[in-house]
Amino acid sequence: MAKIKDKNRIPEMKKNIQELSKKTVRVGVFEPGSLDYAVAMVHEYGTNIAVTNRMRGWFLAQGYPLPGETTHITIPERSFIRSTFDSEIDEIKTQVARAVGFMLDGDWDENRTARTVGAYLVGQIRERVESQFVMRTGDLRKSIKYRVE
Repeated sequence: MAKIKDKNRIPEMKKNIQELSKKTVRVGVFEPGSLDYAVAMVHEYGTNIAVTNRMRGWFLAQGYPLPGETTHITIPERSFIRSTFDSEIDEIKTQVARAVGFMLDGDWDENRTARTVGAYLVGQIRERVESQFVMRTGDLRKSIKYRVE
């Protein structure tokens, strides 16, 4: 009769789950003060800009004179991070469950699991940027990254 040896992986699984629960995956543009960061913030949340004389001159030079009564320019919200999470939440949950499944099977550790989730989220958000915005340089798209903390 053949003997079957079973390795108890429950302690390893428990450790990986505990370590993964300490991690946070952050996705976004992480360079405050950079042009990409400013553009991302304006698109994600919108803004209201007070019109200055210099701004009036710039618009005039571009062929778009501002009416005298215009005191503010409103740039509407064009969310690409939050809207991706809102519209893709079911698929995101599926992909996170899949990554955790690989970890529980012993194929991945908690670090690879978190990095895989981060890379997946960056890909989804970059796709949203490509479909939602006219891209001249692709800098905004390229500036979207993830961090595991």
